[in-house]
Amino acid sequence: MKKRPHFSLLLLPEFSLLPYASFLDKLRFSSDEADFSSQKYCSWTSYALDKDLVASSCGSMHKVTSLSNEDNLTPFYQSDFVVVFGGRNISSAIDKAQTLKPLIKKAYALGAHLVSIDNAVFSFAQSGMLSDQKVTVHWRHHQQFLAMFPRLNLAKDLLFETQNRITTCVGGTATVELAIELISTYLGKPQANKGLADMIIEQPRLNQLEPNFADIPNVNDPILNKALIHIFESIAHRQTIEDIANRTGISRRQLDRKMEKQFQCSASQYLHQLKMKQARWLLLNTPQSVSQIAESVGFDNLEYFRQAFKRFFNKTPSKVRDEASQ
Repeated sequence: MKKRPHFSLLLLPEFSLLPYASFLDKLRFSSDEADFSSQKYCSWTSYALDKDLVASSCGSMHKVTSLSNEDNLTPFYQSDFVVVFGGRNISSAIDKAQTLKPLIKKAYALGAHLVSIDNAVFSFAQSGMLSDQKVTVHWRHHQQFLAMFPRLNLAKDLLFETQNRITTCVGGTATVELAIELISTYLGKPQANKGLADMIIEQPRLNQLEPNFADIPNVNDPILNKALIHIFESIAHRQTIEDIANRTGISRRQLDRKMEKQFQCSASQYLHQLKMKQARWLLLNTPQSVSQIAESVGFDNLEYFRQAFKRFFNKTPSKVRDEASQ
C-alpha cells in the first residue's frame, strides 16, 4: 500500500452541501476498516478562506479551519490533494478567484493535485490555472462558461477530467466516483470502493455517464429557456407536457407555439427526440441492459420502447449496440 494521502477540502462561501458530503463520506468509508471512520488510510481537513465557520448554500453552518491563520497554511500546502468546492453561484466563484489563486498556485507548485468541484471551475479558470486544457462543467453552465472562457475546451460527456495534476468535476453525486478515482491511486480499488453498499450505491457509474446532449440550447426567450430546463429534467420521468407547461407558467398551447417557432416541432416531439438520443447514448456508453435503459428514459413497456427506438433510428437497440462492439 502506498503512503496515506491527505486531502485539503476548501469550502467556498455558500458551497453546495451535496458534493461535499458525498466526497467526504467516501473518504470516511475508505479511511478505515469496518465502519470505524478513523483517518487511518487517508486523512482530510476542511478549510475556509477567511473564517472558521462557513455556511453552505442551504444555510447549514460548518466548523472548519481558517486559512487566514498563517499557522494553517503549511499543512494546507503539504496536501496531496486540494479539493475546492464551489459556491452557490458563478459570480461568487469569480469574486473569490483573486483570493484563491495564490493558495492553489503555491499548493500546485509544491506538488498537490488540484481539484475543482462544480462552480469552483470558474474560480480556477479566472485565476488562470486551466490554461488550454479540457475541463468538465455542470451542464447548466456550459454556455456561460464557454462565453467567459472561449479558449478552454469542454469535455461535455464526462463527470470529471484530469490533466496536468488538475481535475475538474461537474459536482453533485459525481464526487463519489471522483473520490474513488483519487483514492484508488494510493490505496487501490478495493479500499477505494469500500462502503458503497452502506451508501446505497450498487456500483460506481462510468465516468462517461453525463449525456453529452444534455446541453440545453441557448435561446433568447426566458420562458422557453425555463421550459427547456424542465423538459431536460423530465427525460427519465413520466411527466406530461401539460405538467411541464404548468411548471413553466404557460399553457400547453403556448408552449407548443414557442417550440414550433424555435425548433419546428412540438414540445412532445422534442422530448421524445431527447429520450431517444439519451437511450442511444446509454447503449453506446454504459453496460446497462435494454430494459434498464428503457426504464431510465421513461418507458414502462419494453416492447413499445424497442418499436419507438427503431422508428427513430431505423435500427433496434440491440443492433445499435452490436454494431458498436464490432
